[in-house]
Amino acid sequence: MSMTSTNGMRPFVRKHDNKSSTNKWIMEFQAHHATAQKVICLPHAGCGAAAFKTLTGNFFHNRDMVVVQYPGRETRMKDPFVSDMHDLVDDIVQALIPHMTDPYILFGHSMGSKVAYEVVLRLQVHKERMPDKMVVSCSPAPHRPSGLNNAFQESDDLFLGYLKRLGGVPDELLAIPDLLNMVLPILRADFELLYRYQAPANAEKIKCALSAIGSAQDVSVRVQDVAHWQDLCAEKFDLIPVEGGHFYFPNLNVGMDDLIP
Repeated sequence: MSMTSTNGMRPFVRKHDNKSSTNKWIMEFQAHHATAQKVICLPHAGCGAAAFKTLTGNFFHNRDMVVVQYPGRETRMKDPFVSDMHDLVDDIVQALIPHMTDPYILFGHSMGSKVAYEVVLRLQVHKERMPDKMVVSCSPAPHRPSGLNNAFQESDDLFLGYLKRLGGVPDELLAIPDLLNMVLPILRADFELLYRYQAPANAEKIKCALSAIGSAQDVSVRVQDVAHWQDLCAEKFDLIPVEGGHFYFPNLNVGMDDLIP
C-alpha cells in the first residue's frame, strides 16, 4: 500500500506482517489473565521499554503491554539514535502493524505522546487498523510551542541544569551518576528529536477517541497545554487530571481502566 497524505507525509509501503521480524522494536509483557486487552506504549525521552514497564506496571496491571523499544537503549544499545520524528515513526508503524490484529489502546507518555500522534496520523491516512482510543500523558499538544531549546548541544553540566529546571527527568536518575552518564546520550538524542519536531498550526485531527492526562504538579508541562490536544481530536475528547507530577504513575491508587472512561 502506498499513499501520500494531504500534509506532505511521505509514501508508506507495508513491508511485512511477521512479528518475529520486528521484535527489536517491540517488547511484550503479558498480564496475568487470559482476557487481558492490549495497550501499545510509547515511552518518554531517555527511557527504554523495560524501564517503562517497571515505572508503569501497576498502572497497566490488567493489560497486555506492548512497549516500543526506541533505538540506542537497553536491548538496542548498538543501534544509532534517530533524530528525525518522521523517520522514527515510519519504522515504528512498520513494527506495530503485526500487533494491530486485535482491539488496542495506544498510550504515549511525554515524548511518546507526540510519537503516538504521528503514528495515528499514518494509520488513518494509510487505512491501517486504528486504536480504540489514544491516550496522551503529560505532553503539550504537538501544534503548540514546546518551549524546548538546544541545550542538548551544551556541556553535560549545562544540559543537566536544563533537565533539572524542566523537572521532566526522575530524581532517582539524577541521583545516580553512573546511570546518568549512561542515559545522558539517550536524553541528548531524544531532546534533539523533540527540538526539531513541530506539528503545523493547522495540524491534522485524529479520528479516534482521545484522552489527555495532565497533572497540576507537573513543573515541565502545564495542564492548559495538555488541554490543547482537544484541537487535534475529531472524536470524543477527555481531559484527565491526576496528582503526582510528571511521573505520577507510582503515586496513583488506580489503574488506567479506572482512570480513563
